[in-house]
Amino acid sequence: MNRSFFLTAQLALAFLILIPGTSLLAEGRTADSVTAQKRILPLGDISLFSVQSAAPSYKSDAAAAPKRCPPDEPELCDPELRFPPSMLPDLLTLPPFDLRLVVNPVNGSRLLRFSNSIMNLGRGPAEVWGVREDPVDHTVVIVQKVYRSDGSEYTLTIGKFVFHPIHGHWHWDNFSQYEVWTVGSSGELLVRAAASGKVGYCLRDNTLVPEEIIDQTGVSSDEFKVTMAYGDCGWRRQGISPGWVDTYRYHLAGQYVDITGLEDGLYALFSIVDPDDRLKESNDGNNAAVVYFRLEDSRIESYGQNYELSAQ
Repeated sequence: MNRSFFLTAQLALAFLILIPGTSLLAEGRTADSVTAQKRILPLGDISLFSVQSAAPSYKSDAAAAPKRCPPDEPELCDPELRFPPSMLPDLLTLPPFDLRLVVNPVNGSRLLRFSNSIMNLGRGPAEVWGVREDPVDHTVVIVQKVYRSDGSEYTLTIGKFVFHPIHGHWHWDNFSQYEVWTVGSSGELLVRAAASGKVGYCLRDNTLVPEEIIDQTGVSSDEFKVTMAYGDCGWRRQGISPGWVDTYRYHLAGQYVDITGLEDGLYALFSIVDPDDRLKESNDGNNAAVVYFRLEDSRIESYGQNYELSAQ
């Protein structure tokens, strides 16, 4: 069933634009013993960040160890050389939008709510399948199905589906993470001030990627799908097609960061998809985005120009 909504992308404020290629060292990202280095990627007026994680927990030491390959048989170490190219997804996060401050009149707590969009600009879908139930916690083990250019396929175990009782459907656990950072005079991220923890998602096609964004990235849209392929949030199959966007609106459960106690000032809201780097992609360096906002008393103001795009 098609759903109508407006997708609004936040553009970076002129005086806070960071120079493409500038390296910014970020302190405080220690929740999962991950060292992050953020670097703006050139995507027109949209600010995207690259986050490299050090030794993700799901990778074993044996997998990280270097392999010795015969010079005349490199395919023994790189299976991709033995098969046709993989049609991999490429997930990118748009800057969060629809920022709203919700204040609890009873206890004074403050929630920063916002909408978040993730698009796939790769050659293949971000497709995940539930394969078996975990008898211990009653979650569903999921695999990523990767298609090759010759029509063959293979799978990779990447995580679990968890049933979300409030949303009433299944989520890929730990799919996104939201953080609020203090910023310097030039817009650089300084210290993480608040975070959401990792958020589950139902992966599905909501709307087509706007042509203006495709033009800005310079990707080829020849293989993008024009019809919705993933619309169900069951435990069997979910995904985001090439050329499609998955959006979670600000009013949904989990779409917030608790900023109770945060002092007035200028901050950055940082959003990253696949923070544990479990999904096999063509590019892992463009999974995050940022938008700036000012907090003052019980008011919040996001910086940037908005443009609205009609959904299919």
